[in-house]
Amino acid sequence: MSDQPNSSEQPEAIENQPSQTGEVDLEALTQAVERLWRRDLAIERERLSGGTRSDQQW
Repeated sequence: MSDQPNSSEQPEAIENQPSQTGEVDLEALTQAVERLWRRDLAIERERLSGGTRSDQQW
């Protein structure tokens, strides 16, 4: 077997790895929370309107 990692075993990007000191990237965390909040808001709007979301990317 080869010592070379296959494409599914590529290391994560640096910004996705925890820091050595255990610090949290507050900007990245804030952006992630905002994305989740906006997604949940869109889902709730869809549920209330009974239709499809206007931001669906199909």
